[in-house]
Amino acid sequence: GPSKVVKASPKRHKIKDGGVTFYVLGDSHLRDQHGFPGSYAFSRAAGTIDRRLSAINRMVGEGKDQPEPERGYTLTEAYLAKVLELVQMNSGKAVVYFLSVGTNDLRDAKKATEDDREDKIDELMTRFGKLMTKVEETPGAALFVLEPIPCNRGIQKDRDQLDQLLESEVQRHEKVRYVTLTHGPKPFLPRGASGLHYSRTLWHDDLHLNKIGARLIVRALSSTMNQLGTEVFFVDPAALEPRGLTGRPATARKP
Repeated sequence: GPSKVVKASPKRHKIKDGGVTFYVLGDSHLRDQHGFPGSYAFSRAAGTIDRRLSAINRMVGEGKDQPEPERGYTLTEAYLAKVLELVQMNSGKAVVYFLSVGTNDLRDAKKATEDDREDKIDELMTRFGKLMTKVEETPGAALFVLEPIPCNRGIQKDRDQLDQLLESEVQRHEKVRYVTLTHGPKPFLPRGASGLHYSRTLWHDDLHLNKIGARLIVRALSSTMNQLGTEVFFVDPAALEPRGLTGRPATARKP
């Protein structure tokens, strides 16, 4: 009779090394000048980050040679629309999107009234929610949201509130993960004597992590990636390969 089509399954298949396309989106924290791409490439070559992930990809307009917006990336409706379009374009492909955005929005609203700052956080959460829902509905897609990077610009209270809301919202989605830096008993970015997470030993200036800090982002990403199951990406045949033989001889079937 006709041969049976073998469905992809964790028992029979695995994701190829580099089979999951890795997109880095948003803030300069993840761009070349602050060391994240180099740290990521080094960890990938050393095998200390999930082998399923490819080299870094960028959305059109965010490449190495593209200038960053003068005031940094913010989660505007226009920016959200570009990311949603990218997710839709890659539907059915194995893709991880790593997004860092939010702190510039809070800094822009720092001088506003408390009510206006609350409105800004609500606006941000609505947009994050739209993206999370889109990823959840898109075959092959997964989203990793980086905790808003602490800074020394007087937005700690608002940053902490956004951090808590994002952590809660992520838990409502199966294919979205929150990459935390300041959480847990042994956070990657511990609080200093001042009570702030900001530390001159890990920051390049009062906004951006230095190369040592960038390595901590890579470690946090790697730790979080290990929590995501392989089945998310099984919709993409191009990302799969058969599992290796166990080495045991095949057993002949009885007629």
